[in-house]
Amino acid sequence: MPFVKLDCGILNSTLWFERTSRELFITALLMAEPHETTEPLPQIAINSLDPTGWEVPPGWYGFVPAASVGIIHRAQLQLGDDTLAALDSLGQPEASSRSKEFEGRRLVRVDGGFIVLNFIKYRDKDATTADRSRRWRDRQKQKRFAEIEDDRHAVSDTPTRVIRHQAEAEAEAEADKRKELVRQKRLPNGTRDFLGWFQAEYKARRNGATYFVRWDAHGAIVKRLLTTFPPDRLKKHAKILLTTNEDWTTGTDRGIEVLSAKINWLEERLCAWEAEKKTRASV
Repeated sequence: MPFVKLDCGILNSTLWFERTSRELFITALLMAEPHETTEPLPQIAINSLDPTGWEVPPGWYGFVPAASVGIIHRAQLQLGDDTLAALDSLGQPEASSRSKEFEGRRLVRVDGGFIVLNFIKYRDKDATTADRSRRWRDRQKQKRFAEIEDDRHAVSDTPTRVIRHQAEAEAEAEADKRKELVRQKRLPNGTRDFLGWFQAEYKARRNGATYFVRWDAHGAIVKRLLTTFPPDRLKKHAKILLTTNEDWTTGTDRGIEVLSAKINWLEERLCAWEAEKKTRASV
């Protein structure tokens, strides 16, 4: 299971005095998983899809597979200009930062999520953990080199190798499929039905795009929402979310996390529409 150690030196950093930035950064640390990138990753601006011109160099980092709204929601903060500005500040150079690496940047947005830049550095501060992590990375490299050498020197064995790898891949895919089915079956019928409907509605409303449901995480959110709103009303909220052109939707995936974060706004919008419809009908 992923873990991260919190460096006590953070108490003396400039980050500690910015409460919103601090909560977002610590939340991102808890969401991050060790990840290696073998090529530079362009940084993407928080409020648009434009690259900033800076790139994450190849190496080991912490990767957070979530959009801006996902981190803000998990930090139990409200999505707004102040939280987006705080998230943006974490990816900006900071001359007064304790760490001069990456010009003081801490958390940057990339394609697919966010990168915690000093994740591995602070995780490896304990000597024993560093040794274990280093040995693990060395084993992974040696394993890759050995596979390359095997491929070079065993040409005659190529068909057998391909068949074996294909069988292993199919077995892993089948195991993953079984796990997904187990996760689905654990959910209440109403929650499971809503997530299936949302996935189909997302594809229909978003030009054929596929929404990948995370049954455990999304199921917990929908289950909570259904304690407040009946299924039919929650579906109306979702339709508004998938079709609105409000500025705040920029940079979001309009997924389940966003549905939960903006549920009050969606309810207000739905109530206004119902009131207008009732007024028109009475005229």
